[in-house]
Amino acid sequence: MTRPSSALLALSLLAAVLAASTSLAGMFWPGAYARETSAWALQGVAQDAANLPLALALVWSAARLRGRGSLAALSIWLGCLAYFIYAFAIYAFGVHFGALFLAYVAVLGLAFYAFVGTLAGLDVAVATAPLRDHPSRNGATFLLFATGVLFAALWLAEDVPHVLRNAPPPSLAETGLPTNPVHVLDLAIVLPAMIVTAVLLRRQRPLGLLLAPVLLVFAVAMGVAILAMFAYYAKRHLPVPVPAVVVVAAIVILSAVSAWRLWRGTASNA
Repeated sequence: MTRPSSALLALSLLAAVLAASTSLAGMFWPGAYARETSAWALQGVAQDAANLPLALALVWSAARLRGRGSLAALSIWLGCLAYFIYAFAIYAFGVHFGALFLAYVAVLGLAFYAFVGTLAGLDVAVATAPLRDHPSRNGATFLLFATGVLFAALWLAEDVPHVLRNAPPPSLAETGLPTNPVHVLDLAIVLPAMIVTAVLLRRQRPLGLLLAPVLLVFAVAMGVAILAMFAYYAKRHLPVPVPAVVVVAAIVILSAVSAWRLWRGTASNA
């Protein structure tokens, strides 16, 4: 198989509809985050706002894959699915139980099975053939490796001193959570995946060729969500860390450009 099956595309469309529905509820229904701290509720609403355009991107890429398909459409589709797995794992585990709980779990499950089902059935060598010896591989390799190392260093710099003191960092008091789910998912899965993919991409391994543009799309999606959070901070007249805004915006732009450079000239069927 060189593209997702109709059943997997249908799973992704249902995930997109549910994700958009829960996001609209989070943005406009006061009960969605009624039991959260003000800081965590604000982050939730910002994430909801970012989910809407990304749900549209998921639907658009699914429609492209339903037709002729392309490596770009496949990468965007898988990248959006990875984003929804990540985001809705946080909703499912980090938001108090309420009316939206089962919808959160449904999006997490639908996106997960669409993503894993595609990887399990995909002919990776055929799908990534246009990327072999691609001149833009080195730039994508460096960006993924640097992003993975940078954020791992940032999160560990915050977590390690407090682990040694056996005391939670102050940021957890703001959210009211026992641990930081972003740090958990990033340190356990996302950042190692970026570093390993960078190594595989440099060696031109098929899995690295497949996952590199997917993770670049994921980086764009996550960056959009973070920038939405900063925008909501500014709207509420809360402090906005300008250096962080610059770094995240740079990663979004560089990731989008790097992905586009990888896709350029690969318009053949995915």
